[in-house]
This record gives sequence, structure tokens and C-alpha cells, in this order.
Amino acid sequence: MSQPRDTGVTNGASVGGAGVPEGGARVPSAVMMRAPLTLDDVLKDLLWPRMLRSAGLALNASRIGLALMIVVIVMMLDSLGRVVFGGSVGIIASAYTDIVMSATGVVRTAAEGQPDWAVQQLHQVFIELPRSLLLDRPLHTLFVLLPAIAIGAILGGAICRSAACESAVNVRLTWMQSLGFALSRWSSLVGATLGPLAMIWVTAGFFWLIGWGFKVVALDIVASIVFGFGLIAALVAAMGMLVYFLGQSMLVPGVACEGSDGFDSVQRAYAYTIARPGRLTIYSLIAIAQGFVGVSVAMGLVMLAGTLATNASGLGPMLPALLSPVMPPVETSGTLHIAQQIATFFFSVLLAIVAAYGVSFYYCACTQLYLVMRQLVDGQDIGELWMPGVVDGSLARADAPTPLTGGVSFAQAGVSRLDRSVGEGPAS
Repeated sequence: MSQPRDTGVTNGASVGGAGVPEGGARVPSAVMMRAPLTLDDVLKDLLWPRMLRSAGLALNASRIGLALMIVVIVMMLDSLGRVVFGGSVGIIASAYTDIVMSATGVVRTAAEGQPDWAVQQLHQVFIELPRSLLLDRPLHTLFVLLPAIAIGAILGGAICRSAACESAVNVRLTWMQSLGFALSRWSSLVGATLGPLAMIWVTAGFFWLIGWGFKVVALDIVASIVFGFGLIAALVAAMGMLVYFLGQSMLVPGVACEGSDGFDSVQRAYAYTIARPGRLTIYSLIAIAQGFVGVSVAMGLVMLAGTLATNASGLGPMLPALLSPVMPPVETSGTLHIAQQIATFFFSVLLAIVAAYGVSFYYCACTQLYLVMRQLVDGQDIGELWMPGVVDGSLARADAPTPLTGGVSFAQAGVSRLDRSVGEGPAS
């Protein structure tokens, strides 16, 4: 037989209006139960855990598809450049390798306490490498490398917009909607990427002209005076190089999240970098570590799949390049050679998807980094994102038509931008 529930009131005592029995002793009228502390309660006020969402956001099919477009188009441009302009190595692959090596050198020498070498490596990235590319391979640079950078900025902007909408306001865009947004702001995306670099290169060109002035009699005096005043421009350019190196990952997301022009995005990215460089470095390291693990796991799965397929089918001797690129495949002829090329192509598709995941992760992580740094520095909530029909930069009007819901308003579509995805219908 069940016992009567204890209400905190002694049997036989009548309770007054304030939970006080007639005898005068105060007793609780209700038992207040405290909700258990959860992990979400602990982490909700922290910003760095939001960086851990990058890997999951990068797995979205539409974002991987956009990233795959970047990979395929860039590889095609690089191959076309070799065919049309000559060269054994594509300029994109060569420039990418040089930039990664020099950037790694900047970080390594700075960590080792060698600022003079870090400065040389930074100068190599921003001045010497572009100059050598333009002088040694001008056609490759103008017609292959620069278009590749522009395409990466535009398609990367589409990925950033898609990731920002899902992460900030839980609205899922189709790849066409994301691409449409990026194409409508292609000049801002490209300008935010190349504009700061152009200013640095203009400053370098200015000092190149001053150097020629020193070679002319009488003009050298004027050149020396201009050189003195020009050091102010050099100081600004040096600051620009350092800030761009640290904060360039926020340039494209700035356009994608705010719907603004490239100049505003550069201002925001530079302000956030200068205001909190330590936090920016920590968040970036979290993203790098997460990306390394994610891409390594994806590559490991692909290699394991290749090992299983080649060993189980007995095609290992014919397709060793799938697992070890340094080993040339066995020479074949006829239809067997065609079959070999087809099998290699399918494995290359898997590798391209892994590369696409890496590109998708990069832009998703950059988007999360921008949103986190914006809240940290400006105090602007992560959920505040520019939308069509925006009021005060954060609140979408319920009666405003928007392409996110097929050209009708959020209210007409029955979609709350805070907790529903496009096409899911009214919240249940």
C-alpha cells in the first residue's frame, strides 16, 4: 500500500494563506526542484565550442558539391594553363606549395623566437612570390592564377553563406540559392580577397619607382625626401601584411554574413584581428586541429576502401598508383588499358571528394571563426545574420518576401528562421 505523499505540512495542522499553520511554524507550501546541470548549460556561454561545429557543417551535401566545383575548376584551369602556356608544373599547384611553405616558415620562425626570419618569410609570401610569378610567368598569372582566386572567392562565399545560415539562424539553403547570393556579390567577395593585397603591391611598386629615382642625378635628392615620407605608407603596408596573414580567413565570411561590400568586410576582419589576436589564434588552432583530424579520417577511409578493393579483386599489381603514387602501374594495352584508366578515374573521384571536404571545412571553419570573433569583439549575437528584408541588421520582417522561402515571406511560408529549415513547413 503506497504511503501518502509528504507535502511538507504536519498532519492535522491547517495552513493559512501564506503557508503558515495555525500553530505559527512556517512550512514550505511546495518543494522546489532544481533542474540538473547539463553540458549545454556549461558550454552555452562559451564561444570556442562553436568552432567544433565546423566539421559537421562541412559534411553538408550542397556545400561539398560547391567545394567540388572549386576543386574541379581549379584543376582544369591549372591543366589548361600547362597546355596553352607551357610548363611542366601548373602555376596554381606551384604557387600553393610556395605559399604553404612560406606561411609555415612564418609560424615556425616566430614560435622559435626568430622575428627577423619570420619577417623575411612574410615578405616572401606577400612581395617576392607575387613578383616572381608576374615576371617569370605573366600569362599564367593573369589568365590562370587570378581567375582561380576569383572563382575560389565566389564559390567559397557561397559555402560561407550556406554555413552561416544554418549555423546562425538554422535556415538551410540549396546550393543554387547559396550560389545565387555569391554571384550577386561577386565583386565584393573578390574585392575583399584581393583588395588588401593590391594596396600592399601598390606600395611596393611606389618604392620601386623611388629606387629608380636614386639612379638619376639631382633626382636622387627628391627621391630621398619622398622615401622618408613614404615610410609611413610602408608602415601601413607592413601592418596590412601582418593583419592579412592572421585574419584573411574572415574576409569572405564577412561579405557572406553581413551582405556588405568588400571594404566593410576588410574593416571588420582587420578590427577583429587587431582587437583580439590571442583569441583569434586560439580559435584558429582549434579549427586547424579539427580539420587535420577530419581530413585524415576521410583520407584514411578512402585509402582503406582502395586497399580492400584492389586486394580483394587481385588488381593490386595493375593499380598500385591508387595506394602508392610513387609506384608506376603495370603497362597494359587494348581494352585492359581502358579498363585500367576507368578504374583509376573512379578512385580519383573519391580523392577529389576528400579534397572537396577539406575545402568545405575550410570555409565552414572560417564562417564559424568570423561569427565567434564578431560576438567576442562587437558583442553582436551569433544569431544575428543579414537576411533579405532585414530590420536593424538582424531581424527579418515577417511580411517581407525573401528568396530563402521561394519568394514569399517567412510568415506566408510558415517558417521561423530561428528554428526551421527551408521547405520543412510550419513548426510542429
